[in-house]
Amino acid sequence: IITMNKHLLNLALLAASVGAAAQTAPTTAAQTVATPVADRTVTFSLADEGERRPFRWGLDLAWLNESHVRRGVNFAGKERFGLVRSSFQPTLPLVDGQLQGTQITDANERIRIIKAYLSDTVQVVLNCDHPSVDAYYTNVPANWAALMDATLRRHQEAGLNVVSISPFNEPDYGWGQDGYRGFWQIAAELRNNPRFDTIRICGPNTLSCDEAVTWWNRNMWLLGGGTFSDRLDEGNTHQLSGSFDRYAEFYTTVREQGKVATNDELHNVMEAIVGQEYGLQQGIWWGTTEWTRAELVKAIDGDRLGYAEHRPNWTAAAVYRRAGDGVVKGFVGGSERQATTTTYRFFSPDADVWFDGHGPMREYVVELPGGTGYQQGQTNAEGQVLIQDGTDPMPVIAPGTYRIQNRRSNCVLEIQNGASAGNRLIQNGYSTSRTYQVWDVQPIAKAGDWHYHTLRANGLQADVLNWSLDNGGGIIAYTPADGTNQQWVLEYAEEGYFYIRSRHSGLCLQPVNRATNATALIEQRERANDEAQHWRLVPSQYRVDATAPRVCTGLTATPVESSVHLAWTAPERSTDVEDYEVVRADVADSVWRLLARDVEATAFVDHTALPGHTYVYKVRAVDHSLNRSDFTAPVEAAVASGTGLLAWYPMAGSVRDTTANLRHAATAESPTWVNRAATGDALQLNGRQFVQLPPTLVHRDAISVALWVYWNGGNNWQRIFDFGNGEAQNFFLTARADNGKMRLNAYDSTTGLDAVLEADAISSRQWHHVVATLDGTTARLYVDGAMVAEGMMDFRLSDMRPAANYVGRSQYAADPMLSGAVSNVQIYDRALTPDEVAQTREGAITTVAQPTAAADAQPWTLTDVRGRVVARGADVRTMGRPTHLPVGVYTLTAGGASRKVAF
Repeated sequence: IITMNKHLLNLALLAASVGAAAQTAPTTAAQTVATPVADRTVTFSLADEGERRPFRWGLDLAWLNESHVRRGVNFAGKERFGLVRSSFQPTLPLVDGQLQGTQITDANERIRIIKAYLSDTVQVVLNCDHPSVDAYYTNVPANWAALMDATLRRHQEAGLNVVSISPFNEPDYGWGQDGYRGFWQIAAELRNNPRFDTIRICGPNTLSCDEAVTWWNRNMWLLGGGTFSDRLDEGNTHQLSGSFDRYAEFYTTVREQGKVATNDELHNVMEAIVGQEYGLQQGIWWGTTEWTRAELVKAIDGDRLGYAEHRPNWTAAAVYRRAGDGVVKGFVGGSERQATTTTYRFFSPDADVWFDGHGPMREYVVELPGGTGYQQGQTNAEGQVLIQDGTDPMPVIAPGTYRIQNRRSNCVLEIQNGASAGNRLIQNGYSTSRTYQVWDVQPIAKAGDWHYHTLRANGLQADVLNWSLDNGGGIIAYTPADGTNQQWVLEYAEEGYFYIRSRHSGLCLQPVNRATNATALIEQRERANDEAQHWRLVPSQYRVDATAPRVCTGLTATPVESSVHLAWTAPERSTDVEDYEVVRADVADSVWRLLARDVEATAFVDHTALPGHTYVYKVRAVDHSLNRSDFTAPVEAAVASGTGLLAWYPMAGSVRDTTANLRHAATAESPTWVNRAATGDALQLNGRQFVQLPPTLVHRDAISVALWVYWNGGNNWQRIFDFGNGEAQNFFLTARADNGKMRLNAYDSTTGLDAVLEADAISSRQWHHVVATLDGTTARLYVDGAMVAEGMMDFRLSDMRPAANYVGRSQYAADPMLSGAVSNVQIYDRALTPDEVAQTREGAITTVAQPTAAADAQPWTLTDVRGRVVARGADVRTMGRPTHLPVGVYTLTAGGASRKVAF
């Protein structure tokens, strides 16, 4: 191992940079993004079994609205709802123990809706709907209980199974009763009625969760007697005011007493996510059940893979894997009336995944908007993130103009006749002249459930005719408005196609009778696994067709340094190829995953390949119309261990890796570059700026990190670097710990590891060269070429597999970021010797063999992956940029030394 000859080094760096420039993003296997510091992190693993807590869902008819039930059923399916909330009404006196007037008509209407739209096995819970309270019931528990009995009988006589009943809805809000005692007395009346022997008595149904435990305890203990009572079977609270602590405490209390835990008026997905964490077993949506709520209904009784909460902000997030089809989604939500804006980071430490089509990456941040106080600027925000691996993640739909193509017919969505308001939507053959086939797709404002788009062509928006909720309802183009009948969900299906679902109805666009002919009308239908409901969005600047490109040829996979370089030949006679997709499988598990898409060149660098693994690769072409070719035949490659330099960031105006591995880093905010006379440029770190390194960069048995650092001083615990998976697992170097020492620390809570190596803190406001080495048993620290500390550290980063790797930032949110500057960051997969540490002060060390010719006059040759000489010269110094060569991997030989380079 030697320092590379200057001219050969420059040539190699030139080649690497040309290769990087020739391929537009992404050029490498994982996208490195400088993820901002989030308020909370949801850590999850797709490989985990997860935790399963069965959950029952219900729809609401206390708010007597048929469309709420129908929309919930359309979005989630009636089989998902095992409960429905109906009501009794204290608005009129009973006559001979019987309901009267609107009490009868409203009860009958609720019963009709339940029987028409929900399953035969649905269970009914009864609660109070009190637009007014007649004096007949005020402070007369027997009359109130008789009303409940009469309403129960009407539901039972209609053949419905009532399983739970609540004396009150939100008793802390008043309603003309004698407080706790009135509630308790009504419950006592019910206990004395044999008709309620098999029906749970539910309470307290408080508006404020701060009141829930108090009301519960007052009714579970005989008032004034200090004797435990079984008067209530089911604990229930709403979350319309109160503290997070009391909301969690209530469900913990109910479950500890062996009772059923319920929230029969959920206003946000947060309430369900948090409630389940602390014992909630069933929930009923207040109002309508739209897209995100319906997806949580499908997911929450599957495997929960991760959870996080922010109690002061009244927000929460979780990741679930759906039972049955294994779909994984992250959910975020905030209290309808109390949430504060919160950022949540979804973090997958052990594998690259795709977040709503973005990736492959390890982390993704979602901002959940909130208000400034109780019911002050609240948005009732809730959202979801589709999390995928495999070979078919959803495309990212950026705001813009598209033609919307049907998978079954290959026709495109069009406004019939093109002009006037009220026209029906049809499918028709693609035409370059019809502007009413060009749809402007735009997301709606981020409030409430924000996963909706508008579709506009010729100034008109796609619209559900007459607000229909029916299968077969017509779809028109109409004057833009804010109605939910003009808002649409793009739900990913497969192979680049989406279902287009109405926010209003939950139903999907498809041609009438699944027609394939042009000019067929478009209608809405219940979602089905049917290609007639699959649509893809083709950018409007490209023509629409269904002809796939030919297969790429000549795929090769070549180990280069510590990565694998792929090269292939574009498909023959394919003139409209847009880009390429690369998939990979580890031969150990044979599971194919999409490594990259949108690769514009016929070359690619896989820097996530690890030593000890053999990988198989395939490539396919994608054209402008989003058609995909077949995959190439697979090729194999493996990375050798101990190859030396993993990444080199000179900080010369960028954080690009100048090795052939192309392990490019990323910076937060807009970077500021400063000049350091000793070695050139440096990145200035201002206490908010940091560098994020690729997630698999340091998954090695041994490691060395070398860099120049200028520390401004200031608060303790500023990080020079920190590699980890959060606060529970990290390996870091801090400029100064609380004891005034520079500290190298390896910490892993899962194994009990907490190894520390310390030295005198570096002086502030001076440039210092700092190197940390680790060989699996011993760690060393060097400052300005001299070893300042050595100690045992039985630890390998290959075991921890840190995925959140920073320069200038800590894994701990409370720690300050580095204030200063860094330059010439080098990372090796071995522990450097003292002599090599000294060499890193001047430049990186490579694995090229010692040249035999004179340093300033080396003949050179360049050969391609097939061993053919494609360029040669007599002197490395005079070699210009070989612009005539295609993108690919080459072998540079000069003076007896050889090196792989990427163009």
